[in-house]
Amino acid sequence: MSIAQWYMEKKTKLFKWKKWNILYTFSCTSFTLLTIRALHAAVKKIEAFKNEHDHSERS
Repeated sequence: MSIAQWYMEKKTKLFKWKKWNILYTFSCTSFTLLTIRALHAAVKKIEAFKNEHDHSERS
């Protein structure tokens, strides 16, 4: 996405960033994806804990 955004900014007149560069885009995208991945892992652990707890109550 960063490369496409950089190309479009340089080669077209669709938009112009005043104080933005490719590093900001890469950083924001990476941070967002890592945050989503961490939340997904947390939900999976919580579900695994609940399932384990439910099985121990039934035994």
